[in-house]
Amino acid sequence: MTDENLIITIRVIRSFHHRNLKNLVLKNVNKNTNIKDLKQIINQEIKKSSLPPPFKTFTYDTLKIEHVPFKAKSNDPVINCEDDDILILQDDQIIANTIVVNETEISYFSMSDYLEYKSNRSVKIG
Repeated sequence: MTDENLIITIRVIRSFHHRNLKNLVLKNVNKNTNIKDLKQIINQEIKKSSLPPPFKTFTYDTLKIEHVPFKAKSNDPVINCEDDDILILQDDQIIANTIVVNETEISYFSMSDYLEYKSNRSVKIG
């Protein structure tokens, strides 16, 4: 791995209320990739992965930084609901111009589901 490439863990979130999420590790992600292209790479990897079918057919549209190495983690086990303006990655951004570093965890989810979860953080069991 060179200095231009990163290892990133993607937390694919299918359901916030049911805490239905899986991790997908991306290796050799170029720092000069823009976020829109990163989403395409993630979608391709999801389709090729061994994730269950509901994860492969769901529509994801938003990337948010969950955890940067050596920084504090959120208390919420599903997603960090704070600092959306800083942590949500915009399509026109380039990875190198964000706070994403090697071994960063990024959540990938549907924004409408996230807004619903943020307004009511209850967890449904069963």
